[in-house]
Amino acid sequence: MQLESEKIVVIQNNKSVHVNKLSPNELEEIFWLRLTLEKKAAEKACDNWKESDLPAIKRLLQEMWESIDDPATYFKKNHQFHLSVYELAKSPILLYIIDNLWSRIGPYYNFRTIGSDYREKIAMPSHEALYDALVNRDKIKITKALEKNVSPSYGVLLGLLDKPNSMEKKGVEKQA
Repeated sequence: MQLESEKIVVIQNNKSVHVNKLSPNELEEIFWLRLTLEKKAAEKACDNWKESDLPAIKRLLQEMWESIDDPATYFKKNHQFHLSVYELAKSPILLYIIDNLWSRIGPYYNFRTIGSDYREKIAMPSHEALYDALVNRDKIKITKALEKNVSPSYGVLLGLLDKPNSMEKKGVEKQA
C-alpha cells in the first residue's frame, strides 16, 4: 500500500501489482529533480563529512567496481553509494525525497539494456570523480560529477520508454 501511495506500483482491482509506468515527461521531471536535489545534498555533504565517514563510502565504490558485470548488484551498490554521500548532508527530509525518486526509476535501471562497458567507462569514472570531490570538499566538482553521472542514464531510460513494450519485455512489469 505504501508503494502504491508513493506511485511506485499500481494495484489493480484483481489484486495484480505492477510497476507504475513512467511517461517521458515524468521521467524528465524525476531526473531534473534528482539532479537538483542530489547536487544540494552533495554540496552539503562536502561541508559535513568527518574522516570516519569516508572508509565506508570508499568501500562501496570498490564494491561497485567488483560488481561491474553483475547489473543487479551494481545497481544496489550504486544506490547505497549515492545515499551514503547524501546522508552526510544531515538532511533527512531531503534524503527521503531523493530516495523516493530513486524508487520511482529503480525498476527501470534494473533492466536497462546497457552493459558493463557503460558502467566501466561512463558511470564509474563519474562516481570516482564524485568521491574525489567529496574528499576535497569541492562543491563545484561534485556537482559536475553528478551531472556526468545522472545525465547519460536519463537518455538511456528515455530510449527504453520510447520503445513500445520494451519495459514489459525486460520484465519490469514483474518487478513489483
